[in-house]
Amino acid sequence: MAASGVASAILGGWQISQLWSFYSGTPFSVTSSGTSLNLPNSTQRADQVKADADARIERIKAEADERVARAEAEARDRESRLAAEQAQGKQRAERMKAEADGRIERIKAEADGRIERIKAEADERVARAEAEADATLDRARGEIEGQFRRLETELAQAELRADRAGQWLVLIRREVEGHLMPSLVSAHNRLKSPEVD
Repeated sequence: MAASGVASAILGGWQISQLWSFYSGTPFSVTSSGTSLNLPNSTQRADQVKADADARIERIKAEADERVARAEAEARDRESRLAAEQAQGKQRAERMKAEADGRIERIKAEADGRIERIKAEADERVARAEAEADATLDRARGEIEGQFRRLETELAQAELRADRAGQWLVLIRREVEGHLMPSLVSAHNRLKSPEVD
């Protein structure tokens, strides 16, 4: 082989050796029907001896048991976690329910308080309105009664003036009939022209 250069880098370090195998006895093959594989017209050939197969089965069984144990442990752990989460969820739900009930009670109390305040304010306004209406009615009644009294006074004065006027008319009529009429008749008679014979 090359001692240096590119050829040495590629081909250097290689060795040539031989591998020999020797068997005794008649060769045979362990086979089985392919029915269990659902492969008609085929055969299965064993690649292990029973001891190796048993050891492998034991290892597989131990691995399976270990996996089952881990799975069961994980399942128990998950079950514990789920139970804890369920308990926490139940506690949260109970807290939320208690908070909701508390809020509902507070809202109800606030609503009742507001209703009472509104009712009290409405009653107060109604009372003020009634008082103002009563005061207005009293003032109107007083004004009407005052006007009525004034009208009665004016009517009495008018009746008195009418009586006096009637009395004056009677006096004037008497005066006219007692003094003026005779004087007028006399004057009229004097103003008449004398009759011619």
